[in-house]
Amino acid sequence: MYSVETKVQRPTTGALLTFFDATVQHEMRLWDELDQAVLPLTGVRLGSFQALRMVAQREGQGRVGNVAADLGVTVGAVSKIVDRLVDLGLVTRRRHSSDGRSSLLVVTATGEDALAVGLDTMAEVLAAHLDARLPRDEQQAALDLLHVLTNPARHTEAAS
Repeated sequence: MYSVETKVQRPTTGALLTFFDATVQHEMRLWDELDQAVLPLTGVRLGSFQALRMVAQREGQGRVGNVAADLGVTVGAVSKIVDRLVDLGLVTRRRHSSDGRSSLLVVTATGEDALAVGLDTMAEVLAAHLDARLPRDEQQAALDLLHVLTNPARHTEAAS
């Protein structure tokens, strides 16, 4: 048997730009939808809620710089967000035991309550969002594709 290797053509510039535009527009609409759902229940906008999630994931061992890296934003931006979360009683700063110049961020009981409500709400909104756009049997494939597109390790492997 003979095998014929076919070269797959790259999508056209127009198709790539359409993909980019659609991806950005979808992300912006979804962000707004989640923001509107989370804000009245938690008292914080989605960006601050995302920072709260990252603080919680670090289980009291995270610093502002860690949260900034997790979110892909500047330390200055996260510092301001954390100040607001502290003012709202959702997060506290605890002096780092070995580095007196820095603080560890800890989610308070009030913050834990806000997280629980916010995460449940996000899950409901995201499920409804997917249900309105994709049959359930295609949803996992879409999530898997997004993981492939956003996984830097996979990108590095594909480029080599």
